[in-house]
Amino acid sequence: MAKGLPYFKFTPTEWLTGDITFEELNVQGLFINICALYWQRDGVLSLEDIIRRYKREDIIKELTDRFFSVSDGFISVKFLDEQLVERKHLITQNKLNGEKGGRPKAVLPLEEKPTANPPLSEGKAKLTNIEEEEEIRRRIREEEEKKKRNSEFEIFWDVYDKKVDSKKCKHKFIQLPETDIEKILNTIHPYVRANPDRQFRKNPLTYLNGNCWNDEIIFKSPQNGTNNATPQEKLFLTPPPTPPKKESKEEIEARLIKEMNGNN
Repeated sequence: MAKGLPYFKFTPTEWLTGDITFEELNVQGLFINICALYWQRDGVLSLEDIIRRYKREDIIKELTDRFFSVSDGFISVKFLDEQLVERKHLITQNKLNGEKGGRPKAVLPLEEKPTANPPLSEGKAKLTNIEEEEEIRRRIREEEEKKKRNSEFEIFWDVYDKKVDSKKCKHKFIQLPETDIEKILNTIHPYVRANPDRQFRKNPLTYLNGNCWNDEIIFKSPQNGTNNATPQEKLFLTPPPTPPKKESKEEIEARLIKEMNGNN
């Protein structure tokens, strides 16, 4: 356990608006158990120990590089590392004050180094109530957008129906602009119909990296006409029926007069 502190800080708002809430409950539960064990061991916990203890290597792989990183076989949980560093600083400062005698003096804050992405917990501490509400709404909008992108990717993935490199494909897909995603969803059905045999479709990652939704879709004509064509090919090779010519008002009147004279 972290020396002198049997608990770590847990912010419900950050948890409820974080990526972890989109995981299954058993994944969330395993992650919080890993956090507790990580804290109990002062931030020294190997991936091997986690797998041996919890015996859910499949879930642990899903958490790796998303909710904690791994280096030289040991995991690192960023928000807990920040608290451990802060706590060790407090312990060191109190010890020095104790050696000098008297009541401990106020602890100087840790030296802050400039960073392009300050931890969310630091930013929230400085927000007013109104700003915090705005931040929560912003996070909710981001999560709703993320859900929408995930749903759109599932549509693309099911329609394309060539299950290769799903993780890389999803990462690429959700980074695309909304206009490109709209084009993909509008053109993916014709592309698949033009290439009914999956082995002749491009790998989905190649399709996404090459912006292939902007390419012309070419339906291959069978060498011996449509008799040997597949049902998918016939659907696109058979020309649509010619719509009846729309009569003008004068033509309609002339036809009606002719029909009346013929009946007489």
